Amino acid sequence: MMEAYITNYTDSKYFLASIDERQPRSGPVVLAEEPRSTAIEKLELVRRWSLNTYKCTRQILSEKLGRGSRTVDLELEAQIEILRDNKKKYEHVLKLAQTLSSQLYQMVQTQRQMGDAFADLSLKSIELHEEFGYNADTQKLLAKNGETLLGAINFFISSVNTLVNKTIEDTLITVKQYETARLKFFTISSSCSTTQSLPTLPETRSSLNKH
Repeated sequence: MMEAYITNYTDSKYFLASIDERQPRSGPVVLAEEPRSTAIEKLELVRRWSLNTYKCTRQILSEKLGRGSRTVDLELEAQIEILRDNKKKYEHVLKLAQTLSSQLYQMVQTQRQMGDAFADLSLKSIELHEEFGYNADTQKLLAKNGETLLGAINFFISSVNTLVNKTIEDTLITVKQYETARLKFFTISSSCSTTQSLPTLPETRSSLNKH
């Protein structure tokens, strides 16, 4: 009986020890080195982005309020404004052409239906056979010419759409990138000028000693 008690006690002690090993221990959680460094890098990126955004915004406001110098190519700026104005005009023409294409398509479909209707009447009305036949041929010819015109208009729409939404749009994106680069350059230049204008430590000490 004593041997059974000792055996049960040993098994229970082993069971409690295995439970204790499986349970998570409380205490401060220590981040691994790699996730911690990644988090620091992300924070540094956010800090740099915020600082650059602030500097660029300050430069834009300074230029618009007339407090800062804005060195640009006036001829290039004029051409960019003309390009933007032309883009609006081309977009207006594109909308008109799309409306014309839609209306012409409906008209061509109606002319084709009228041609079929006149052809049917030509077969059923003997006394007006020639008149209805002539009208049927006329409507079918108009529908055929309308389809040719519709194809030309759709080709024009495709070309203008490529010009507006691809060529001009890509050019304006390049202009935007140029403007962003210009702002960054003048922001850095302004920061360097401000730093150089600040008194150095020896100059500050000399000024304090004089006073």
